[in-house]
Amino acid sequence: DTYAADQALLEHTVNVGDRGEINIKINGLNDKLILLLKTILTHLSELSSNPELCAVFDAVREQTKKNYYNFFIVPSKLARNVRLSVLQDVHWTAMEKHKAISGITIEMVKIFAKRFTARASRGR
Repeated sequence: DTYAADQALLEHTVNVGDRGEINIKINGLNDKLILLLKTILTHLSELSSNPELCAVFDAVREQTKKNYYNFFIVPSKLARNVRLSVLQDVHWTAMEKHKAISGITIEMVKIFAKRFTARASRGR
């Protein structure tokens, strides 16, 4: 769905920040940037209706849990993580992230995506 945007040299990334926020970055010199954002938001809201994406979600969740576990079993990384949790107002440790992601379901993501899309549409 984003092939035309890629050909028009529009760039986009979707990732999660250190504090749990979702960052959607769209760059380019084109009046069609809003259409690219709508496409991304539509895919977010329709995430759970695609069985293939549900399987990918489960695999990514399990790999992320493993990554968090591997992070907090290394003493130097654990010490840094604990130090940051003391120094920063909002900081999720790797253990907290591991625990939180264990309880996330595809339905929760679907609900979030619908709310996110509705808010993003109203914000225009």
